[in-house]
Amino acid sequence: MRKLFILCITVVALIAFTLSFPTTNASAASSSEKAYVKKASLNVKAKRSNSSNTIGKLKAGQTVKVYSTSYEGWSKIKYKNTYGYVHMHNLLFAEPNKWSKGVKSGVIKRAIKNGHLEPGQKYKFRKSVNDPGYYQLYVDFDGKWYRLFTTNCKSGWYHG
Repeated sequence: MRKLFILCITVVALIAFTLSFPTTNASAASSSEKAYVKKASLNVKAKRSNSSNTIGKLKAGQTVKVYSTSYEGWSKIKYKNTYGYVHMHNLLFAEPNKWSKGVKSGVIKRAIKNGHLEPGQKYKFRKSVNDPGYYQLYVDFDGKWYRLFTTNCKSGWYHG
């Protein structure tokens, strides 16, 4: 009887342990963004590096799904049956002013880490009038709003 009890407890513990890990599901694919190739011929790289192997080429106007972007400006795309990387500035996003997943909060975290923004300080984003895909971050200093920097809503890259 005691062995059966220990076996049941072990099975329950294993199930609870397995369920505690995040699972990959089909909704991850829905986080991709549609973009078009701007350049006449665009190399698809195996890694986020110009010196990486070229695994294929894309032509101007081709549609790609962008799964993520990096601060350095690389976009992860699906190429044939594998993932590859292209420079983000060679793409035209279908929704250029839509924030990529996690980028907005990442910009704020990095601004706090770099000392540009104080934790709890009031801030707001405004779309850049002349540059699609860019936002300006404004901060409140003693009741007055000041532009802190401009950021790209796809990669999180920012400059003062």
